[in-house]
Amino acid sequence: MASTPKFSFQDLTKAEINALVREFLVRQSKPPSASERLLRTPHISRKPIIERTGRRHLLIDAIFRQFDEHERTEDVYGCLGYDKETDAKPPTCTGDCERCQQQYRPLRWQAVKVFEYESTYSDKEAQLLLDNLIGQTRSDLDHLASQVHLHGDRLLKRWQKRNPAARRKMLQQAMPGMATKPWFQAINDARLLSLLQYDRGSLLRERPAFMSAQVQTAYLLTFLDLTTLSEQPDKLLMLIHVRTQHSVADWILRDKKAHDVAFEQGMLQTEYNPSCVVMGAEGFGQLVQWQEKDSHAGHHIGFPRALLAFRAQSILASFLRTMVDTLLAVNTRDGPRGDSSLVERVGEASTQLAAKEQMHYQRFFTAPQLPERYGMVKVLELLYARYENDRDEVLLLQTEPLYLREKLARAQYTWYYQRLSHADQMAHLAEQILGVIAKADNSGFVYGQLLELIVNHWDATPDGRMKSFAQEPAFQLAYDLLFDHNQTQIEDLYDLATRSSTFQHQDNKWTMKPEHHLRNDPLWWNVGVLFNGSFSSQSTAFHVSYMHDIINKASSKDRQAIDQRFMDHLSDLAMVTEAMTILEFDHMCTRTPIDHAPPTSAFSSFYDSIDLLRLVVKRQSWEPIDPLIIYWVEDLINCPLPLNAPTRAKLDRTEELHWSMRHFWSAVDDERLDHLQEVLWFDEAKLAWEDYWESSLSSHNEADYTTARDAELSSIRAEMVKQDQHRLRNDTHRRTAVSMPGQIEWEDAQEKDREAQSSTASKIKPKTRPIPDVAGLETAVDALLLEHLAPLHTIAVSSSNLRLLERMCVLGSASREGSFVKFEAFVGALVDGGCTLQQHSGSAVTFRLGNRTVVVHRPHPDSKISPIMLKAIGKRVTKHFGWDDTTFTERAK
Repeated sequence: MASTPKFSFQDLTKAEINALVREFLVRQSKPPSASERLLRTPHISRKPIIERTGRRHLLIDAIFRQFDEHERTEDVYGCLGYDKETDAKPPTCTGDCERCQQQYRPLRWQAVKVFEYESTYSDKEAQLLLDNLIGQTRSDLDHLASQVHLHGDRLLKRWQKRNPAARRKMLQQAMPGMATKPWFQAINDARLLSLLQYDRGSLLRERPAFMSAQVQTAYLLTFLDLTTLSEQPDKLLMLIHVRTQHSVADWILRDKKAHDVAFEQGMLQTEYNPSCVVMGAEGFGQLVQWQEKDSHAGHHIGFPRALLAFRAQSILASFLRTMVDTLLAVNTRDGPRGDSSLVERVGEASTQLAAKEQMHYQRFFTAPQLPERYGMVKVLELLYARYENDRDEVLLLQTEPLYLREKLARAQYTWYYQRLSHADQMAHLAEQILGVIAKADNSGFVYGQLLELIVNHWDATPDGRMKSFAQEPAFQLAYDLLFDHNQTQIEDLYDLATRSSTFQHQDNKWTMKPEHHLRNDPLWWNVGVLFNGSFSSQSTAFHVSYMHDIINKASSKDRQAIDQRFMDHLSDLAMVTEAMTILEFDHMCTRTPIDHAPPTSAFSSFYDSIDLLRLVVKRQSWEPIDPLIIYWVEDLINCPLPLNAPTRAKLDRTEELHWSMRHFWSAVDDERLDHLQEVLWFDEAKLAWEDYWESSLSSHNEADYTTARDAELSSIRAEMVKQDQHRLRNDTHRRTAVSMPGQIEWEDAQEKDREAQSSTASKIKPKTRPIPDVAGLETAVDALLLEHLAPLHTIAVSSSNLRLLERMCVLGSASREGSFVKFEAFVGALVDGGCTLQQHSGSAVTFRLGNRTVVVHRPHPDSKISPIMLKAIGKRVTKHFGWDDTTFTERAK
């Protein structure tokens, strides 16, 4: 090794590095050992162990360790063999800088074929390319704006009157590479998933054959979905409106965010220049040198990522111009028919469509949202809706024994439950309920901490917006809070994944790592990617959306193999990720390591609160559950369900359910207070958490619940007495009719005469005052009373929706009994009743009426609402929306 010449990393060309890697592999290859042969399975490659598991950059490190390491340079970013004219230098950040990795590709990654740059540009060539893209985009958008102003009405009618097949054909002609399915299924090619099986930096010698121009276009414009645009005509018109009403600079950061994951996974090819591009209003699109402060804040973007964003805008503007010109190609000479409020027309049309048709639960079109800052108001609304939903669920579990029993019964159908022993099964059921409480604690803690941060750090700018992270640390604190919460949820998802049948059914489950098992199934593989990934909001939303697609398309049998908590975690991840994305878009927040956090009192108290939450809320795997809780869980499971008929058996079973439920929650209270005494050592925190739990877990001891329970039992007893009297009277009449048939008829006639005489006598009342001679007085009084007593607002709904709303909210004399209700019919009834709908990326659906919201989760695995769940939802709806028996009327046909 002494005779080997010394060299640095940048002295080598790409061909020389590849030659060194091949030589190193040849030297290090050897026959596999016995343990390595045991690890081999049919789905794993039989290449030598060093080539199968090694990554290319690790091999390069091993090569350089054979030479003098002191001669190596510390450069991380750059381009192998770059010899163009430039005044800029590559970033000087370390290899673990997430901001720079999202803008440039490190030198080590470029040894892999899919991560190498397509070509290189000098400063002059790069600036000319950017100017051409920006100029072409602005020209297309100006043409669109003029066409909409002149022919907006005609454009709206011509696009809406076409059937979905005609729209689909026109879209395919304008953009052949448009995705037919969202996210991973954007390209209808089975080989796409094979590429994703490789980790970042895996040994790929050639670029995959399906990395064509159409695939590049689909990943640059991930929000364009052929199915959605063809079936919902208003989406394209909304996209045209929002793109023409705002400048290119307003959309550039959002267009860059749209393909973060595709760039990270190596799905996009780009060119290289070491300069950065200005994203602000002043000097927009100009090349500048890399500066750590501006680049990490998002004011400057690396040229490789900026080029992709400008290219995406150019392709989108050209596509929209082609669509508009095609629609207006003929019969536009009869004068302009413009409409300056195109988005209002589209909004009215979409609202009418939603009121008439049932909703189909596909992913909502996310691109045409206006690029103004959401601010913290939107984040607080999302988290408060989540907290309110979790709190209502805990309240129902404490006051509705049938809802608690159904929650436990759903967990008994999973594959994991059926493989456990009886004792472990009861402990698993107890974990289901404790998990709901922990989820409510988490949501309340996150919302409370975020609200406190915003109140303490609120400071508005002159234009009415809140200050950004560069001026105030509140946004970064909020982002760190959500980030830590998401990381905990992902860890729980990983634990649930290892309990699945896919993981446990492997023959060699004790000899292989969980990551190898997770690769066998795309659902659990995405969980593994989340667990080992960077936890960015864009990446999390990417994989969570794909998992929802897989679950929705699975059969009922496959869905039953999935734990219910898995779906709860997915919904929670989707909602919190949406709040994180708002902070990333609006305030350029990113994860702040605790070691690098500013030494301020706000940061210190914040991280102390995070540690406190982990101690109090999160149960460790080695902590056993109180045996008393397990005993009452088993007692709840063994309690027979009440009957429909008001019999003694129904009364006894109802009392037994309430008795077991109260003792179960008392045991939970005692166990959590004991846990509080063990983990906390200062009195202030103990008092705070005791007060919180007394307010959140005391519903089973409150007077309202006791009154409702006594009223329910009293109604059953009254029905029993009435039924006994009716039965006794029938028996008496039957015996009398058999012995004296004529006598019973005579007695019935005499009884009816006495009742008629007594009722007539009681109604006769002598008049003691003269009747005033006022014409029309009674008519006027009746009209005044009717006007005063009439409801202020009634909602006319269809007959089918009226029956469902009466059954759900127990209005008038409607009965509570009934069969299962489809979730689509339930949504249609609430929309018909005046609610607006907001579909999140998870299973959560937010219904809004005025300023009140109710969040309902789509049932899993079957999208049908049981009568018990419908009753529980009805309580929440009537509580928050204020509906009563005079709210709804049947719509005239």
